[in-house]
Amino acid sequence: YVTPAPSLTQFGGGIRAGIAGTRFGGTSYDGSASINTPLAADKAAIRASAFYSREGGYVDNVQNGQENVGASKVYGGRVDLLLKPVDDLTIRLTGFAQDIRRNGNLQADYFLNGRPANGALDQAHPLGESFRGKFRIASGTVTYDFGGVALTSVSSYQDVRTETRTDYS
Repeated sequence: YVTPAPSLTQFGGGIRAGIAGTRFGGTSYDGSASINTPLAADKAAIRASAFYSREGGYVDNVQNGQENVGASKVYGGRVDLLLKPVDDLTIRLTGFAQDIRRNGNLQADYFLNGRPANGALDQAHPLGESFRGKFRIASGTVTYDFGGVALTSVSSYQDVRTETRTDYS
């Protein structure tokens, strides 16, 4: 992931939102916001952001009556701290989190001859299918400039957890 570094000199931020419709499906929407704040002039700054999106889904499960299968929610955020205690030393600490929740697989059932088994955008699975994912990452980058040569250390820790349920009937 390549993300904007905090600015040590400028306060700023932004907000974004969107909405979309899917033919034969649900409404989708998303939003995000970010803010950058210098904490100490030319020495420390923090940048934080958050996001949320909802995809509407468009496949219907004729077996269990579930509509708009494949609808999902994705949300999370990031915090980024930049420190420059002396001119030649830069320390950047970042934490990122993202959660995903989906209520089924976006697949319609078809026969080998290419004809839909139930309908062009339908599936027939007796059990509900779901997906849940959690992604977390923390990283630290320390750079010291020796004048002509810089030494950089990058360390990170990542934790990914997923849970999925699939009906193969």
